[in-house]
Amino acid sequence: MTWDGGLKARTVAKHTKGAKSKLLTPALGSNAKEPPIATAGGSLKEKGPKSTILPEEETATNITVPPTNAAAVVSSRSRILNTTRENRATNTLLSTSTLQNPLITMNTEGTTNITATMEELMGQILVELRAIKVSQEETRRETKEQLNQLNTHLTLLSTRVSQVEQRVSDLEDTNNQVETTTSRVQFELEYLQNKLDEMENRSQRSNLRFVGAYRRRWKLAHL
Repeated sequence: MTWDGGLKARTVAKHTKGAKSKLLTPALGSNAKEPPIATAGGSLKEKGPKSTILPEEETATNITVPPTNAAAVVSSRSRILNTTRENRATNTLLSTSTLQNPLITMNTEGTTNITATMEELMGQILVELRAIKVSQEETRRETKEQLNQLNTHLTLLSTRVSQVEQRVSDLEDTNNQVETTTSRVQFELEYLQNKLDEMENRSQRSNLRFVGAYRRRWKLAHL
């Protein structure tokens, strides 16, 4: 029973108590009998003091006997109203709990699905990260091998360049020697050319002197 229903029941019981006392006071003051009531067979039966049936009493078949006075009617109706309200509140709570259970189940299932999806995504991310790590290691290894090969090739090229530089230096020295020798040969050729010219001149002079008749004696004497 709710607080509102209890308050209304107490209010109705208070009013019905006053009405019941007002209704019962004339009957007790005078010896008037209560009006007859209808029985189950349809005959009328006067209600005596021993045959009074209260609203709270029930028959052997759990059937409530209807009240006979106004106060009992009001009390019975208030009780029925309170029972109806209690049943309605109980049904409301049951319906709310019935609705809450699927919601809780749906929330639990949604959380489970989200957790499973997140775990699956995390697994995929870890697999991809492992693949990326392996790929990076392979790339690093290949890059290291290529760097080693490049260093070896550069070392060979440096050696060959050094050899070429040495040969160029040797060629320069040889060229210098050739130039020096050429200059000396040229100088000697010039000297020989001068000597030949001088000898030719002397030869010509000697021939002229020797051939000429008037200088024959002087030629012989000079020689």
